[in-house]
Amino acid sequence: MIATFWEAEFYDCSGIVEEGRVCKSPLEIEIMQRAAQATEAGMLAGIDAVAEGVSENEIAAAVSHAMFKAGREYPAVMPYITSGPRTMIGHATWQGRQVQAHECVFLEVGGCTRRYHTAMMRTVYLGEPSEQMREAEEKVLLATRETMNFIRSGVTVAEVDAVARRILATSTSGGQLLTRTGYSIGIAFAPPAGTKAIF
Repeated sequence: MIATFWEAEFYDCSGIVEEGRVCKSPLEIEIMQRAAQATEAGMLAGIDAVAEGVSENEIAAAVSHAMFKAGREYPAVMPYITSGPRTMIGHATWQGRQVQAHECVFLEVGGCTRRYHTAMMRTVYLGEPSEQMREAEEKVLLATRETMNFIRSGVTVAEVDAVARRILATSTSGGQLLTRTGYSIGIAFAPPAGTKAIF
C-alpha cells in the first residue's frame, strides 16, 4: 500500500472504533431496541416451527420471514439453525436436515435495524429432557442470572467471565464453557468475520 500511495502520510488510528463503542448513545439504544423486536419475533417463529420431521431450512425460513415482516433489515449473518448432532457446531447455518424426536434444535437469531444488531440464542428439545439435561439447564440459567447481576461499571470482562465459569464448573452434566461468556454487539455489515465485524 505504501508503494501505491507514496506521497501519503499514515497515522496509527488504533482505538478509534473501540473508544466509540464503549458507551452507546440513547439513539443507538433505541435503534437496538427496535432490532430486538425483530430478534424476538424471529426467535418465537423459529421455536413455533420446530417439530418432528420439519427441516432446518423450514425453521430458518420461519425465522427470517418473521424478522423481515417486523420491518427490519437483512442481518449481517442469517440465522444459525442446527439440529441433532449438528447442534455441537458453533455458528452453523441450516443444512436441510430433518428434526427428529428426542433431540435438540439450536437457534441463534440476530435482528437488525439500520445495521445495529441484537442477538438471542435458544435451544429447543423435542421430548422429555433427561435429568442430566435439566441439571445443565439450571446451571446455565443460574450462570446467566448471576453474571447479569454482577455486571456493573468498573468490572472487567475477565471478572464477569469468571462468575459464569465458576457456576458452570459445578455442573455434573460434563458440559464446559469452551469460548467466552459474552461479546459486544452493535453495528455489523455482511459478511462479518465473526464478531470482529460487530462494533
